[in-house]
Parts: sequence; C-alpha cells; structure tokens
Amino acid sequence: MSNSPETYDAWYERPFGSYADRLEKNLICKLLPEVDRKLILDLGCGTGNYSIMLAGMGAYVIGVDAQLPMVVVAKERSKMMRQDLEVVLADAGTLPFRVGVFDLSVSILALCFIRVPRCAIEEMRRTTKQRGGLIVGTLNKWSLYGIGKKIRSLFIESSYRSAIFHTPFELMRLVDAEEWDSTIFGLEWMPKWLLEVLYWTDNQLRRIFKPFGAFLATRVAILTAPANAVINKV
Repeated sequence: MSNSPETYDAWYERPFGSYADRLEKNLICKLLPEVDRKLILDLGCGTGNYSIMLAGMGAYVIGVDAQLPMVVVAKERSKMMRQDLEVVLADAGTLPFRVGVFDLSVSILALCFIRVPRCAIEEMRRTTKQRGGLIVGTLNKWSLYGIGKKIRSLFIESSYRSAIFHTPFELMRLVDAEEWDSTIFGLEWMPKWLLEVLYWTDNQLRRIFKPFGAFLATRVAILTAPANAVINKV
C-alpha cells in the first residue's frame, strides 16, 4: 500500500481490500481479550482502521503513527465517526509513554514498515502492564501474496520494496510467542465473486494451508513487570 492516506484508504474500498480487511479483523477479534474500558495502544495506527474499531468496542485507545498525514486523517476519521480516541505522532522505537501504562498493545500491519521491528516490540512491552498483552499482525514471507508484492516492487517503486515480511517462526521469535494463526488465501487479481467464495471457506483453507496465509497474527501475555526505562513522558 502507498504511504498516502488517500491511497491507503482507497485500497480498502477495492474488492480485495475489503476481503482482506474482513478476514484480518475476524482473526484479530478472535485474539482480543475483553477490551471494554481498557487502555489500548495501537502502534502504527495509519488512518485509524483498528483504533476506531477498538474504540467502538468500548476501549480507550491511543493510536501512534510516525507519519503526520496519517495522524491527521486518523483524527479526522475518529471525529467523523464520533469515536473518542487520541492519536499521537511518534516513532515506534521511542514511544512517549510511561512504563506499564497500557492494558493491551496492538500493532497490525505496521511492523513490516518499521526499520527495526524488535525495538518496536520492546517499546510495546515496556509500555504494557504486567498481565497485559500484545497482539501483532504482519504479512507472511511464505505467502503467495507476500512473494508477489516483493517481486512487483522490484519493477514498480512502492513501500513494499523495503518492507520486512516475516515467516510464522520469525514472528514467534520476534514477540516470544508460542502460537500463531493466519488468514487470507486470495490474490489481488481475483474477481469479487471468487474472493467471496474464499472468504466463506477461509476456515477450511486455513486448516490445510495455514503456513501460507498472507496475514499472520499472534498474541502474547506480559507475565513479568515491564523493565524501567529512561524514557518517561505522558
């Protein structure tokens, strides 16, 4: 997807974008604990897709993005949809929050575009409470979709050229998780009717082709108290 907020949002209006968004949200919602009245960090919130969804579920959400145009659009969208959330301009590697302030931290499809993903994960851990959790979603290096994006970026300049995709096992090592799941087995060139068939058969496809789903997600519990850090703001 493009770094332009307009192009970013327009992608979700296309048949494949709508298909992918529904499946991604289905999987993330399966991983979510009860979020009502919980304080949640949405790292790499973009134009607010998940921040707005979580706020609609009763959570208090703080979205963070490193790109000012995304922050501006996320704020505008949240007001338009009458969802009360904060959106902050900040770098994923140096979050301006206290140790252990969030009940849950999520990052959906942002780690691909963060130069040092491990630093972002460590910041999510630092700012999340003991007995809280992390939920991370990223693109799968083993998927046909991911391979296609990388090949296409060799010939057409896009943000995917420098993106970092992960295998399921790389994702588990990155976040210190013990399990993962995947979804999305369709491709962008497929017609809308075929994408609908794949949407309704995704559970069956996942049982057979789980290592090759385009979208990977995992949840990990924070079992120990966050380490103290020099960074302390808000």
